Amino acid sequence: MAIRIEAGQLIDAASDVPRRPGMPSIDGDRIEAVGGAGTPSGPPPPPRGGGQDLVLSLPGCTLLPGLIDFHSHLGIDTRWSDLGIQAQAPPARYIAAGIARIQEDLRAGTTTMRLCGDRNGADLAPRIFSAARAWRRSAAASK
Repeated sequence: MAIRIEAGQLIDAASDVPRRPGMPSIDGDRIEAVGGAGTPSGPPPPPRGGGQDLVLSLPGCTLLPGLIDFHSHLGIDTRWSDLGIQAQAPPARYIAAGIARIQEDLRAGTTTMRLCGDRNGADLAPRIFSAARAWRRSAAASK
């Protein structure tokens, strides 16, 4: 069974104007088609399986695909306190902070994160990509 969403508009970053109406069709975990009247991809495919598709009608709503947090640190929140103290937190507290950061990003619409130098290569969820270990100057290099 596929899912068809009928929304007022869809912003997909493939065009400089929203698709109106926004009408994506989802089959399993894949977006099968994105369309709507008057859009380059045309209308979504007709229902399959004798009309057994689930149709979600969202008139007046805007659909926006998942966002990417391109620079993130799981256990460190740059909005609060000393970053060095946060980085040295005990593992349980560091992981708990990381989970809170992931939840915060998910609530904001983020579906993919890029980690930039987290401790021990923390990996708590799918679609989190580690940029690399943090680079530090050695004591010898600074002399």
